[in-house]
Amino acid sequence: EIERVRPSAILLLGARALHSVARKGGLTKHRLEEMTHTLRDGTIVPMAAAYHPAAVLYQANLLSRFRTDLRFFSVMVKGKRLVAGGFASDAVLHATPALLMRLRRKWAESGAAVSFDAEADTLTPYVNASTFAVMMCGLSDGVTTVVASLDLRPGQQECVGRNAALERGGRGRAYVDVLRAILEDERIRKVAHNGKYDCHVLRLRFGIEVKNFWLDTIALHGYVYPVEGGHDLDTVGPELLAVPRWKGEINQYVGESSDPLRYRKVPYDALARYCARDALATARIPGPMLRRLKRMDAEAQSSDVLPGAPGIGGPAAV
Repeated sequence: EIERVRPSAILLLGARALHSVARKGGLTKHRLEEMTHTLRDGTIVPMAAAYHPAAVLYQANLLSRFRTDLRFFSVMVKGKRLVAGGFASDAVLHATPALLMRLRRKWAESGAAVSFDAEADTLTPYVNASTFAVMMCGLSDGVTTVVASLDLRPGQQECVGRNAALERGGRGRAYVDVLRAILEDERIRKVAHNGKYDCHVLRLRFGIEVKNFWLDTIALHGYVYPVEGGHDLDTVGPELLAVPRWKGEINQYVGESSDPLRYRKVPYDALARYCARDALATARIPGPMLRRLKRMDAEAQSSDVLPGAPGIGGPAAV
């Protein structure tokens, strides 16, 4: 039937269609994934999977995900490669201290909200306080996205531990100093996903004290979407922004393991692209969540959920 109709795009509705056409199992795993179907004459047809409308009728909590599926498919049909050629593709993966200083001035003058995301090789920074490494830190205002290299340097195929040049001073130390200038500038509002972790690793590794921590998006997501799936960025970002999951590139190095030491094995460019997408997603997801919060008419509870309240932003979240 596909050969006879010769569609310009294919949307697979439900797990059965996914298995029959794409030969893949697990709808939840393969949603928001850019797939293709090749016709007999070699024509490549873009393809994606979505929840079946019948499932949405029976499970109302799937409605927002179904809408995300349709948005994702619509963008893909228009010929926009969401990750490889779109999402964070223009990020600067090795920002120089001079570029970072220019951005600091721009963000400070405008009072911008800037996301930050540190990639480290530990889940327990206080236990490994004297040994863990912070490979890099991504920064984004939702338009401009940059990555500052730290313990992992451009061109390196893996992180071998702490970069001594960051302590000695000189050019290596310049990256830490300018990152500190940005994150400690109180004129710049800071946004992070599970920001307590990022604040801890940056403080313990470099003595950076993040100031004006305005919004923790994991806490906000937990409030506005309390029962809809996980709250990790790998889940939240694609759902809210209707883009493909972007961890695939580094999975060949880290697999499905949660062991952060495996992140040391990721080459600089691959980890920097992942870090940039994390930072950009963190900068953009507050928009749809705050719009949903407004629709929830939560003014009476604003002291509990607005930026600056404990658990969402401000010193209490750090």
